[in-house]
Formats: sequence, C-alpha cells, structure tokens
Amino acid sequence: MAHPKLVALLILGFLLCSLSPAQADSYTATSIDVPGSTCTMAFGINAKGQIVGGYCDDHGVLHSFLLAEEHFSQIGIPGSTKDGALGINARGQVVGDYSDAENVSHGCVWDKGTITTINVPGAFGTSASDINEHSQVVGNYSTVNTSIIRMRGFLWENGFFTLLDVPGAGDTFVDSIKNRGEVVAS
Repeated sequence: MAHPKLVALLILGFLLCSLSPAQADSYTATSIDVPGSTCTMAFGINAKGQIVGGYCDDHGVLHSFLLAEEHFSQIGIPGSTKDGALGINARGQVVGDYSDAENVSHGCVWDKGTITTINVPGAFGTSASDINEHSQVVGNYSTVNTSIIRMRGFLWENGFFTLLDVPGAGDTFVDSIKNRGEVVAS
C-alpha cells in the first residue's frame, strides 16, 4: 500500500503540471528626464499617472517636480536650499521635504498651491514620505541623544502626530500608507 504523503504529493504534482502557465503581462519602461537637469529621480505615482520626484540642477541642487500629462512643473519651497517630492495621492496632494538655510529638514504637503510644513516636535529633522486619500501623512524624523542619531516614524493627521516605532528596532523607517490606514515600515 502506498504511503499517504507520497500519494498526496503525486496528486499535487499532477494538478500543478496540468495547470496552464500564466501569461506574463507586458510592460513598457519610460525614461523620465526633467529638461535641463543633470539627474532625475521619480519617487511617487498616483492612480491618475501623475509622477513626483526630484531633479538636480547644474549646481547639483535638488528640486521637486510634478509630471502630469507629459508636462513638468517645479513644486519647490520658496527660500529652501533643496527640496524633494516623495509621494502623491489621487487628489494631487504631494508630500516631501525641504531644507532651510541652517540645513534642517522639514516635512511638507503641497496642496493646490498651499504649502503646509510638518515638523515633529523636538525632532532634529522631519521628512514626509507618503500621503493617502484621507490626507493622512506618514514619514520619518530624526532625534539626537548623546550624539547618537535615531530615525523614527510618524503619522500626521489633522495637525496631530502619532509616533511610530517598529518594536525592538533601533531605527524605524516609514515608507507608505494605504487608504485603509495600513503603514509600511522597516
């Protein structure tokens, strides 16, 4: 009499062999180059196909861009020394960060011409990495304690912060937030 596990493996193997292989989807790669830049980096795309990112000018300074309907727009922060757009939601709200004259990083939201700065209280620097359809923003901030810099995560909603840390981790990096509020962090 055949061993039950062997019979099960043979049946599973037969079933897997009888399945037709899935057809691979076809994808097209498109280069994104901001005219006149020395480098272009795309960081976020929304359901409408709008893309945000950063580009370097001929002095090596990073600036933010929005690519919508094949048209580039600079979406920087007036007076900043550098800025970068990292995420965009379907409503067109963009998040990222900028540096001031003292080279301190501040998170921000660009929303139809209005700029909202996001600074975690007591942080050495803040950066916003993603925004969902409910305008919930996630990102990272740094702290300095006895000359040790630590990265932490945050959720910002309606002007209020929830601090996020991966349990047991020395540092936490928050990358994205989904519409149901799930956060991706490492």
